[in-house]
Amino acid sequence: MTLFKWSIFNLLKKYPSKKFVYLASDVHNYQHIEFYNITQYIAGTGGAHLDDIDETAIGIHDEKYNIISTNKCYGYSTLEYDGTSLSHMFQCVWFE
Repeated sequence: MTLFKWSIFNLLKKYPSKKFVYLASDVHNYQHIEFYNITQYIAGTGGAHLDDIDETAIGIHDEKYNIISTNKCYGYSTLEYDGTSLSHMFQCVWFE
């Protein structure tokens, strides 16, 4: 198990009632997924060649993520936190 996965699972055990947000850009597409009490936004859409999205491969070990949305376009994410709630938006940017 990687250090990252170990760290996340330790946080989940230590704070089971907390919600977590994980931001990443490790693949070049957009994904909004949830698993356990983690909301994950992957927005690797800033200019590199976009990766295909294989929703059957999304998961960790035998646990499958709850896929909220995916998109294969260039764009950006915005997150806003007001102290009590988090809002998120992904905006595609089309080049001509």
